[in-house]
This record gives sequence, C-alpha cells and structure tokens, in this order.
Amino acid sequence: MKKRYLRTVLAAALIVSCLSQSTSYGAWIENNSAWQYQEGEETVKGWGLIENEWYFFGPYGDMVTGWQKVADKWYFFNPISNGTKGKMLTGWQWIDGYCYYFTEMKDASHVEGEMWSGEVTPDGYIVDGSGRWTDAQGIVQFLEGKGILTFKQSHAQSRFSSGGSGGGGGTNSHPDNPEPEPEPRPDIKPEPDVKPEPEPATPSEAKKLYTYTIRYMDIIDRTMLYMVTGQAEENERIEIDQINIEGYTIHGGQKESFSVSTDGLTVNIYYDPITPASPSEAVKIDWSIYFIEQDNPDNQIFKAQTGKTEEGREIIIDFPETILGTDGYYYYALVSSPYAITVSGTGRQKYYIEYERGDKEEEEDPEHEAAEKLKDWQRIAALADEKITGYRIPEEQYQSLISGDLYASNERIKNMVSMVQDADPHEIYIIGLNHIPNTLIIGQTFPDVINISSLEMGSLDIGGQKYTMLRIGFTRSYDKKTCVHDYELTDYVPCSCTAPGYGSVQCRKCGSTESIILPSSGHTDLNHDGICEVCFKQIEGNDPEPVHYNIGDVQARRIKGKIYLFRCIDEDYGKKALFLCDSTISSDIDSSAAMVKKLTFGSNNNYKYSYIRTWLNDNADDLFGVEATLIGTNVAYQGATGDGSYEQFNENELIALEKPFQLLEDEIFILSVEEAIQYREYLWRFGGSEENNQETQYSAYSRGYYLRTPQYKGENGFEYGPGIYVVDFSGSIHPVSVSSTDNIGIRPVIAIRQQ
Repeated sequence: MKKRYLRTVLAAALIVSCLSQSTSYGAWIENNSAWQYQEGEETVKGWGLIENEWYFFGPYGDMVTGWQKVADKWYFFNPISNGTKGKMLTGWQWIDGYCYYFTEMKDASHVEGEMWSGEVTPDGYIVDGSGRWTDAQGIVQFLEGKGILTFKQSHAQSRFSSGGSGGGGGTNSHPDNPEPEPEPRPDIKPEPDVKPEPEPATPSEAKKLYTYTIRYMDIIDRTMLYMVTGQAEENERIEIDQINIEGYTIHGGQKESFSVSTDGLTVNIYYDPITPASPSEAVKIDWSIYFIEQDNPDNQIFKAQTGKTEEGREIIIDFPETILGTDGYYYYALVSSPYAITVSGTGRQKYYIEYERGDKEEEEDPEHEAAEKLKDWQRIAALADEKITGYRIPEEQYQSLISGDLYASNERIKNMVSMVQDADPHEIYIIGLNHIPNTLIIGQTFPDVINISSLEMGSLDIGGQKYTMLRIGFTRSYDKKTCVHDYELTDYVPCSCTAPGYGSVQCRKCGSTESIILPSSGHTDLNHDGICEVCFKQIEGNDPEPVHYNIGDVQARRIKGKIYLFRCIDEDYGKKALFLCDSTISSDIDSSAAMVKKLTFGSNNNYKYSYIRTWLNDNADDLFGVEATLIGTNVAYQGATGDGSYEQFNENELIALEKPFQLLEDEIFILSVEEAIQYREYLWRFGGSEENNQETQYSAYSRGYYLRTPQYKGENGFEYGPGIYVVDFSGSIHPVSVSSTDNIGIRPVIAIRQQ
C-alpha cells in the first residue's frame, strides 16, 4: 500500500475514533519490510476481508503475496504494487507464462478464489492437475514472460531488439515497488499429488498490435538524442534499454518499463549532459521524420516523429524493418535500422524512411475460433463418455456427439445415463444444434437417478447454425424396483442325481436376493452296467425327486460368464416350465474397453442361421437340467402393434401367414411372435416387477429385444428377407431390418421338464 494512502487511512481512523470511542477502525502498518493490517489493537491473521477484497496474513500477521496453499486449496494473491497488492485474484490469470483459473463465485464444489485443477472450468475449458490451461491435445500452453511474474527476470529482448531489427527491447517484469516488499515467498507453486489426464480448451487471446516510440531526450533543451520505434501486443510490457549516449548520463528516476496501452504511445527518457552547452552556443533545428510507403507518401506506415536538435548533431533512428500496417499489409523498410541522420539546414527539416509494401496478412476466418472451440467441446464430451462406456470415440466420429434436435439430445442423454452401472457421480456433455438441451427426460425415464444438475456452458454461432453445450451431472441410486441387477451366487446346495439343489443369488448393487431351484438330472448309465456314471451308485430304479415349478419361480444360468436370472412365466409349456430371462442382453455384449463390437441379428431373418442363435448356443455356459425344445417357425407375420400400446395392443394388427415347415430344436432360444402374444403381460416387465419397467433395460444397445419370427415377404410364396420382429421398449411389436439392428438386445428363454 502506498504510504500516502496509509496516512489517509490513519487520519480517517483518528477522526472516527474521536466521534465514537466504541467504533473500530483498520489500518495498514509497515513492520520490518512487511505489511500488516490492524483492526483496533489486533493484527489480522489468516483471512481478512478489507474493503470487500480478500487478503491473507501469515501466522505473524504479515500480508501474503503470490501462491498460497490454505486448507489444501491453492490461491494467488496479487504480488504487484499497483494499489491492490495482496488482493486475492479470481477468474482467468496469466502467471509466469501459464494461464490459471480461480473461482469467481462460490459454488457447491469450489470456494471463491480457489484454483481449479484437473477439471473443466465453468466456461468449458480444461486445466491440468497443476491448474494450467491446456490445448486440444492436452499440451500445457506457455507464453514466456506473459502475465504476472513471481520471480525477477533478467533483461531480455522483446519482439524487436534494439539494433539489428529495430524496436525497443523488453519483456514482462515486475513494475516498480512503491512500498517495501514482504519476506520472499516461494517462486514456483508445487505440483499437486495427483495429475489427472489432460483435457481440452482455449481461453481466447485477441492479438491487437500497437506501435510505440521511446525518445531519449536532453533534459535541459528537450532535444532528441536517440529514438526507438516498435510494435507490441496490446498491454504488453516493454522493458526500456538504458543506452549509452556519448556526452550524457541518464537522469535519475527514469522509467524502466511501460505497458503498451494505446496505439502510437510515446515515452520520453531524459539524459543529463556532462558539459551542458549554453543556449547561445548552438542553433536548434526543428525536424520531422516520416515513415511512408515507397512511391505513396500519403500512406504513413505509423505516426511521424518530431523534435529539435542542435545543428550538425547526428540523431539515431531505431525502427522495425518489418511492420504490419493498419491496412493489414506487411511493410519492409528500404534502409537498415538503426539509421543515422545529421540535422542541418534552415527551417523545419523533413526526413523520410520508406517502406515497400508486401503481402497482405491472411485474414483469419471470423468463425475459426468458434469452430476450434466446438472441436474442444466435442473432445470434452468424448472424454466424459469414455469414463462411462470405457470406449473412446475417434475424432472422425465426433459429429455423432452433436444432437440435431431435442429428440436426438434426449436419446443421447438416455443412452449415456442407462450405461452407468454404479452409484458414483457422473457427468455428460450434450451439444445441441439449434436447440437447447435439457434434463427433463432423465426424471421421466429413470426414477432411480438422483442429484441431477445442469449447466449451460455457452453457445457458438457457426455458418448460421447455433450450437449450445449443456453439462449434466447425475448419480444413479439402486433400489430393488429400478436396479439393473448384477447377481452373484451367495448360497449353494448342489443337486444330486435324484434330489434337487437350492441356492441364493444377491445383487451387487442393490442387495436384493432371489432363491433358485437346481433340478436333479436323474442317473446316467451310458454303458448299461447298472452303475451311474455321475454318482457311481447302483441304479435301482430310483427316479429324481419331483419338482413342480410355479409362475414366478427362478432359475439362474451363466451366459458369457455372467449370472442371469430366468423367471417362470408358464408352468404348462408342453410338459415343461418356460422361463423368461429377467433382463435384456445388450447388443454390445462382446465389446471391450478398446472397441465397441455390435451383435446384429444376421444376414437375413431366418433365425435358424442367425448370428443371435449361434451366439446364444456358444455362450450359454450352464444349461444343466434344461431340455431341448422344438422352436421351428411355421408362420411369418405382417403388420405391427401401435406405439405405446404395450400389453394392451390389438393382436389383430398382427397378421399370421403360413410359411414352409421348419425343423429346429434348441435348449436356449428367444420367443416367437405367437408366444409374445400369449405372454404379453411379461414383455415389458423385468426383474420380477409386477408392472412395466422396461426403462431399466434401456441403453444405446438395448432399445428392445428380438423375436424369432420373420416378417412375411414374397409374391408367389414365402421368402426369407430383411424383416425380423422385435419387442420395442417404446411399447410396440414391429418388424425391423436385420441390417440396422445394432441397438436391439436379446432376451432368452429356457424350458425345464415339469415333474
């Protein structure tokens, strides 16, 4: 704080204390080169809110500047003496050449001023585990000398070094310090323990170029001794070279640096003559120097310079040999910099430095930045998806992350939410084209989803189209009614040749349990010697103990290594009990973290030669006690039930037509259309639910499940073709093309002999 400001604060405090002895006051106090703040007789320690700005004071009350870790969170306090030294900074800040984001307004997960790390900032950008902004490839962005510097730099050259290429030297450095500095703080912020994977994004930086002039002047007669011109970005800080000029010494207290805040800025640096001349001893000549285009003197490349110099004295002009003009063209000087001119003559002397015009700077597509940011949005969305699916979408497929309308946005939301199989918090990003996505569909479709949040990350206008990105946070809760169960065997009493076994399974997610029956198989005597090859006992006509299965009884079978439950839906299925799987096997069942592999129905609608049948027979690991069933299809169908009609459909909407007899027998299979009509009340119920709950099975790869009945085709008799019937989770039975069935799942059935 400036001492003048300190005196003002103290004076005001004394006036207040005279008016009321009970009124407290605060004042900045310098103590051993450190600044402290006192309220009454107490020195503030820790956090202090002073004139609506946050400061932090050490254990002895010294004001902190630079990086500070408080309660495991990083903050940054302004180290620059500009009237706000020590103030806690917020928002985007360039520090030591890196860009960081500090919370501007407190939210549920971040306090004001806290540095963000390893996450996506509220405006959609990505910072790494050290808080540094990265580009779309996850590379930390570093601009040497940019922003606030926490360490003193040695003299370095700016964009235009003095001498060879012209222009003033300099780079970012600390400005002058009007008050004493506190004790030194650590120069570099330590790295956090955890470094999350880099993610994308780019705070935009407009590059506006301004010209500037540094004039080295005789302090007595104000004549110019030396001049430097240059070009720099808006607000770039330029360090001033203290050049040696014969016969002069630099005057005390001159600026060491300046900020290029306006175009055409002029800075004067004054020198004392060692043996000043008497005004009567020399004639002063007025002069002007113009920087113009060759053969076009009306086009001034940048502002002319004027001055007054003793006749016969040489002035040195230091200027950029290449410069970008305000008209967008590059200009190249026809003489080398620096350039010496001896001032002589009568009246005002005019001198010219000519430039040749070159190529025009390539204009950047005005929508380029928006297009790049859209790519970053897509990358953010792809990375968030990968955390749920385990699969990274290739960049060439990023367009699939953009939803063309609200229906497509809702489908994408449902797909991603349905794939979550844990109770951890998750985030997804939805990019809407010409619409604003929302989260209503989650509550309508998934009653088990809680802690739903949404944040609009911004909008982009590209080619007349508007893109809006929504960040959605949610958590799945698992209760017994809505859980997508993942069972494990907890109790097991094995069956024997003559007695059934029993067991229990429990869901790893919601904890629900089911009791299962393991049917006995009877004795096996393949060599007819009267000894069972399984139990090695004498066979004396002992039949297995009878087991009668009732509606709702449960069987457990392994398919591709996972336990699936099958629930009895018919206790009189041709002397057998028919069991329908409690869940749908999605079409991405063969996928891995490295690749999504989708299982389709087959090359045509003949179930006998379908990929689905082959997959079931190859992957059903445990069919003990299951009996083979004749499942050949002898009829085909035309028509479809109404969307949303569910089990209330009109079966007359489905027309059965005869087809040639088919002989087919399997132990595990899928329902036919005739069976779907017969067991309609179970088609959209899962997990033993007494009401429709198909939303528990919905995903991008499970929007329904197959039936084994083909769609009728043929003018002069039945022909196998592309149409296969499915039970759709939207509440209908209808045919789909086998060429586009990668989002249809499998719901198998088994039959066990009824005793």
